[in-house]
Amino acid sequence: MQRVSQAADGSLELTKVHEIPATENVKTGLALSRGSLRVAEDNPAGTSNDTTSVRTLATDARTTLTASAATAGSSVNAACPYAGTACSGLWGNQGSRPHDVYLWTDDGGGQSPDDRLVAVWDGGGVVELEFGTQGGAIVDVSDDYAIYNSGGTTPTQYVGEFGQGQQLKRSVRAAALNGPTLWSATTTVGKLTSYSLTEKKTLSTVTVPGAGCVPTELQAAGRWVYWSCGTASAGVYDTKAGTSVATRPGDVLLGDGFAVRHDHATDQLVLTDATTGATRVIASGLPDSGLAADRRYRWTVDEYTGLVAWFDTYERTHVATTGVTPSAPTVYEAQADYALWPKSSDTDAKTWNGFWLPSRPVTSWSLAFTSVESGESGGSGKATRTVTGGATTAWLSAVWDGKATNGSYFPNGPFKWTLKVTGLGTTAAATVATGSGTMDGGAAVRHDFDSINGGPDGVGDILTLSSAGALSYQFGTGGGKFSEKTTGTGWATTVKAVPFGDLSGDRCNDILVRLSSGAARLYKPGCGSAVKPSTSYTTLVTSGWTQYDILTSPGDISGDGRPDLITRTASTGAVYLYKGTSTGKLSARVKLYDNWKTYKKIVGVGDLNGDGIGDLIAQDKANNLYRYTGKGNGTFAPRVKLFTNWGGSYNVIVGVGDINRDGKADLVSRDTSGVLWRNYGDGKGSFGARTKIATGWGGYKSLS
Repeated sequence: MQRVSQAADGSLELTKVHEIPATENVKTGLALSRGSLRVAEDNPAGTSNDTTSVRTLATDARTTLTASAATAGSSVNAACPYAGTACSGLWGNQGSRPHDVYLWTDDGGGQSPDDRLVAVWDGGGVVELEFGTQGGAIVDVSDDYAIYNSGGTTPTQYVGEFGQGQQLKRSVRAAALNGPTLWSATTTVGKLTSYSLTEKKTLSTVTVPGAGCVPTELQAAGRWVYWSCGTASAGVYDTKAGTSVATRPGDVLLGDGFAVRHDHATDQLVLTDATTGATRVIASGLPDSGLAADRRYRWTVDEYTGLVAWFDTYERTHVATTGVTPSAPTVYEAQADYALWPKSSDTDAKTWNGFWLPSRPVTSWSLAFTSVESGESGGSGKATRTVTGGATTAWLSAVWDGKATNGSYFPNGPFKWTLKVTGLGTTAAATVATGSGTMDGGAAVRHDFDSINGGPDGVGDILTLSSAGALSYQFGTGGGKFSEKTTGTGWATTVKAVPFGDLSGDRCNDILVRLSSGAARLYKPGCGSAVKPSTSYTTLVTSGWTQYDILTSPGDISGDGRPDLITRTASTGAVYLYKGTSTGKLSARVKLYDNWKTYKKIVGVGDLNGDGIGDLIAQDKANNLYRYTGKGNGTFAPRVKLFTNWGGSYNVIVGVGDINRDGKADLVSRDTSGVLWRNYGDGKGSFGARTKIATGWGGYKSLS
């Protein structure tokens, strides 16, 4: 538009007053979800299908907003939810890629028409959800779940999942979805229920302040639920605080922390802050469509990113940020492996995989793994590893190779994981999921040789030698007792067998055997195999070790990641350290103490206090029990008395490792009557009260 005026010289001149943009092709609907914007418009070819275009919007959920170039999306043949209007009603539903939803009526080949909910997969066909009904309408869609009300003389409400089908069938009521959480009105004034579609259980029942009716409409986003009593009243309920903020009913869509209403009288979009109740105009110039409501046709809200989109008089598309602080992120769905087996020939079993659908886009995430057990050696306590990743709008995935930060494998047995994400629009990371799993074929765990399932399981076992020369692993059950066993026969009953950790480096525990000749060998049976005289071994010494009346391995006390050996010379009481070496042998001995003859038992017990260093306990002739804490440099701290008058009837004490899967080193003892007792470790350097776990163990020549 230009103004015509007379110039100073008398000629006419034109001055631009206002630019009138060219009217674009008629828009028929729009969907906005997790930053993916789909716009539908009349097909220039004049077919019944509307064309769509898709843009990816990037925002910090505050003021920054950028958009990609539009790409062609799939055409849609969507039913319009507004009678007498030609439109494409679209529901935003973005997962791993945009697959927005619309309602399509199948003509049934001349039979009764059936409604189908269609999820658009651009370039990849469609996924349909149907209930064998007609004349219905979509109520809500959220991350592959949908609510649909059928038509007919007996309307029915269906809740379904794309790819999985019908989940619920019930009478029609106000309902809404927030991912797999289904919110429903009850027959009681103001009372709502939330129900988990994945867990198949009711999560909560709440009474909404100010809702003086059985709500006629519900919407859900984040921690918020919008409710309305027809045209009389409405509000936004905070499920965390239990409060409700009033808002005007009408043509409303709920976002995360706000509600937007199309004021048809002023052609504006008005935002109500769900926390404060404050209102502000976020868009003007929306032409009145003549409808009581035109959401998802002329305007829409992205409940995940806080964006609002609309069409103007000239059919141009606009998008604005709201800047409203969103809810803390949660996880809608999760799929995580439980078992990890690095030695497997199956590629999938070699790695741990996890998949999560956060409740909103995230800017970064971290996944922390921690072992329950400490490895037999390693010098650093529990194994840890953190895997990190960047921004994702929907599903995030993680792969873990079973290794710790230092590159070594996690110990066999259970581990725990924690997922933290930083949600879009927030700065602090929030814990959104935790879980556990089990490692098989990882680093050897103290005293763990075999299990009823075959192979090490992270639970300590006892090594017994019978009077018939059978050397057996008695399997720890994980419940503080022992069950089946693996046996190797043919041993002389004069041998001394010492569980020794993994010195050979095959991730399987080895056994040191001293023969009556004084020779010492390191037997390497592998994981889950019986140890026999014919088992592969390395000769450590050929003679001279009959001088020792104590041979015990506390684990790694030198901090080099390899198990070590403690010995005591019977004649002098001198105590020596033999460090494990990288060649699978023992270094020259180093004297630690001159005379420990006062002790009748000296037992390597592994890591008692959680610092990753092996420790010793020693029982003196007065039956006082002491702890010597490993310092990680091949020496021990001064002794600490644990108990007095302890274990006077015991003829064997074994530092058996963890036998109840709590990650703490335990004790097993046998008394002179053949009764077996256990003392659970407290993880702080001591033990709890004893519990009888078996009888009839007096026939064994040795326990270790």
